[in-house]
Amino acid sequence: MELLEIKNLQHMFGGLKAISDLNIKVKPRMIYGVIGANGAGKTTLFNLITGIYRPTVGQILLEGKSLVGKQSYEISRLGVARTFQNLRLFNDLTVIENIHIGQIYTNRGRGKNRTTKDLPGEIRRLLELFGLDERATEKAGNLPYGMQRKLEIARALATDPKLLLLDEPAAGMNPKEVMGLVDLIKEVKNQYPDITIVLIEHQMKLVEGLCEYVSVMNFGQIIANGIVREVQSNPIVIKAYLGETEVG
Repeated sequence: MELLEIKNLQHMFGGLKAISDLNIKVKPRMIYGVIGANGAGKTTLFNLITGIYRPTVGQILLEGKSLVGKQSYEISRLGVARTFQNLRLFNDLTVIENIHIGQIYTNRGRGKNRTTKDLPGEIRRLLELFGLDERATEKAGNLPYGMQRKLEIARALATDPKLLLLDEPAAGMNPKEVMGLVDLIKEVKNQYPDITIVLIEHQMKLVEGLCEYVSVMNFGQIIANGIVREVQSNPIVIKAYLGETEVG
């Protein structure tokens, strides 16, 4: 069974069809990429999966169970976590507090007041994994931009998700930071092997380095599926998204 299956999905904004007859199947434990030009409907897709929008038509299934009609917090507790293209951290709270807020959605974190000395093992693990242990008591808003990006992913992981949705995790990063993020996400998969990741991204180096399978969106539709090199050489994709020359 697929972990995530999207069937005949459509979504309208007034008279505008933002998503049209979209079908995706994501197998457990894979890293799946969704690419496409600005306005292709990628973030709208994530908003539909996470309950921010309700689809006009179609089904969104997590392990065969429908997510349609559920509230965002219910979907989170079923095992779906996400990051956002524009950071949504609690800037006046510390790094630890931001990660602990992620744990509020799991029973093990609810209602407990943690201190640095009393950190649960999972928070310590996340701090170390993301290189945030030395900044643990700093306010999130004081972190460098790249660390803020890492903190948002760490907070999402703190919810103990089955499915992690990353919305342009490399946005605003320089090439060196992008390659560092590739290594970090690989290590996340190494330490959390059962997690499934779906990511939206424009940075093709990150997509090449991580994704086992890719869907290409254009004007709310899937125009190609396959491994990265297959879609890069697809004439329809080259024309619609990658430009008139191949991306290597």
